[in-house]
Amino acid sequence: MPFAVLFVVGVGLRVIVWAAYSPALLYVDSYRYLGMVDGATMEGPDPAGYPIFLKGVLAVGDLSWVPAVQHLIGLGLAAGIYALLLRRGVHPGLASLAAAPVLLDAYVLQISQLVMSDLLFIALLFAAAGVLAWRPRPGLGAVAAAGALLAAAVSVRTVGQPVIVAGLAYVLLAGAGVGAGAGAGAGRGPGPGRGPGRGPGCGPGRCRCRGQEKGDGGVGSGLRRRLVAAGTMAGAFVLVLGGYMVWSVQSYGEWGMGTSHTRVMYARAATFADCVTLDLPVYQRPLCPRVPAGQRPGVDAYMWSTSSPAYHYRPPAGMSKDVVLADFAWRVFTQQPLGLAREAATDFLRGFVPVKADMPGQVPIKRWQFQTAYPQTGVRDGTPENVAERFGGGLPQVDTRLATLLRAYQLGPGHVPGTVVGVCLLLGLLGAVGVGRARHSPLRSACLLFAATGASVLLIAAIFQFSWRYQLPGIVILPVAGALGVTALFHRRKETPPAAPAPAPDLATTSRR
Repeated sequence: MPFAVLFVVGVGLRVIVWAAYSPALLYVDSYRYLGMVDGATMEGPDPAGYPIFLKGVLAVGDLSWVPAVQHLIGLGLAAGIYALLLRRGVHPGLASLAAAPVLLDAYVLQISQLVMSDLLFIALLFAAAGVLAWRPRPGLGAVAAAGALLAAAVSVRTVGQPVIVAGLAYVLLAGAGVGAGAGAGAGRGPGPGRGPGRGPGCGPGRCRCRGQEKGDGGVGSGLRRRLVAAGTMAGAFVLVLGGYMVWSVQSYGEWGMGTSHTRVMYARAATFADCVTLDLPVYQRPLCPRVPAGQRPGVDAYMWSTSSPAYHYRPPAGMSKDVVLADFAWRVFTQQPLGLAREAATDFLRGFVPVKADMPGQVPIKRWQFQTAYPQTGVRDGTPENVAERFGGGLPQVDTRLATLLRAYQLGPGHVPGTVVGVCLLLGLLGAVGVGRARHSPLRSACLLFAATGASVLLIAAIFQFSWRYQLPGIVILPVAGALGVTALFHRRKETPPAAPAPAPDLATTSRR
């Protein structure tokens, strides 16, 4: 079986990665996450969902347990992708290909070894979409679970917020079942004279199925059923996210959605702002970059570099720096929206280039590549040595032979080209809009769900900054949309032969009796 072979290889690669870098790989953001584990403050643009995960892992193990658990999550994610696609009628070989990126892509492997939120975020996104798409018409329990999982994903990374729109759109398009009668046999194929979820003896014109009210699937009219499902999903989303925010206020004194978004907004605005034509207050003029627009550095430089105008800026008396930066960014976005659209579209399309390489003015790709020496990204929050001493797991070290092997694999065949991800998105969208045979496919709404989930996360990230790290959700989720799209576009549905009519009674014989 192709998937079994890929899975075994994926396990082997993860064992090599885990052995090559101990106790774990650390990046700048890792120190902030770990600082929130037992700290009382929240810094940076990151919410507290991932530190909650870290607290749970570090309560039972040392720092080396974090990548170990994340690698297990990656394996579970691959198995979930394969199982879902088989459930929805995708060919096993195609389902194996869709699961291959999370098993084999070296950038996914590297982020799994890092103390970073990305893999957990991707797993929660897929789990939410997978619960919805497991049956053609999800039950209310599945809809509520999906809303809760999406809220959990947003608590890990705020760029997951637009996915709730994709989820609600799916529920409104696909409808929702209620109780045991809702899709109880979905995916197995109807038997003669029976449809999915119908009780014995149910058939066209014969009886109403168990658990179904007149004319729909159990909740009044079809529109009412969809609205109830959408309300259930939105309610679960708000309830879980609200509970998380209340906990965050009690734990950190913050709402838990990060504290540096104004700096991100300013940095994006600074990359393209034409201050000559901007209507700005005098006190905001020092925030305008002096470098011509075509020669400016990227978002990262305007966020963190000491050469950024925001770094040394002092706001007027009685005004906070964050308020001034946010107002400057808002003025740029509203007065020059085409500039923002151009920058976001450019960064969105960059993820689909065939070869991964450094982009001008963007985050260096080497941050997400295996190195033969332990990366030294110490900041004021700590160094790899004192973090390892604090959480256990031994001193940071690298097995040079294994690291060299992993680096050669990553720079060679061990990654998914961006063009492949782009093709998967296109196939998912074609299936969703109903091109060709997909017009009558039951997979159209599922194609839309996964295509919209992957694309929306990539687009929201592109609005603020391009990074190869931010392309990982697309690498994992969009192949699912592609596999569903291919199946919808080219698979000929087998029509169930009509049940043979019962023979008419022999009236002559009956009269003789």
